[in-house]
Amino acid sequence: MHKPSFEFTAEMEAIKQEYGLENEDVVLALQSVLSKSLGRDILLTTDEHNRLQILRVNRDGTRTVVTYKSYKKSRQALAHELEIRKKQKTNHRLFALFTPGDIVRGEILNTTKNGCFVAVKGERAFFSYANGYLKERRNGLYETGSTLHFKILHIKENKLMLTRKSVRILKESVYALIQGTVTLKKKSEDTFILYCQAPFLDASQMALIRATLPVDILFKKQTNT
Repeated sequence: MHKPSFEFTAEMEAIKQEYGLENEDVVLALQSVLSKSLGRDILLTTDEHNRLQILRVNRDGTRTVVTYKSYKKSRQALAHELEIRKKQKTNHRLFALFTPGDIVRGEILNTTKNGCFVAVKGERAFFSYANGYLKERRNGLYETGSTLHFKILHIKENKLMLTRKSVRILKESVYALIQGTVTLKKKSEDTFILYCQAPFLDASQMALIRATLPVDILFKKQTNT
């Protein structure tokens, strides 16, 4: 029985598992890299035993099985091409799941010197301490296992970046404390003005808000004129 010089089935499965890609992604990457390396069009087909083979299309139209040696020479370039396609696929998935500005709930997986990795809807995101509040960090909110609300800051280079600096998150924190809706306006980076309509907040409610929120709060009554 004739055995082909290079059978690609196992290699294809290993690549798909390593890079999280589908058959089509791997085939396109392989064709792109090998066609440049060998200077010929590349086809993937199956033999009579249903095993994948890589074929080179010669100038006279005949087809030659690509040897493992030829494939191996292009392995580094292929890895680079697969990594590009992996990042593109991740970007497409993230944009399908999230929109910058969305408020999401996430659990902190682990911390680093500069921030935290956070699990959000099955995706791994990064929250930089620079996009949070010093008060919350000092109070231990940014520790492994903590579950918090974050805002999607941006999606860039297949990375999901988060922030805690959001007026909406602050307003929802106030609502959870007093079961009432307020208006928040930013005065400076760490100071907000809180407007509240009647019934106005009492001293204990204001003290609770000041103690809980990670920013300085100035209270003002909002009256209808």
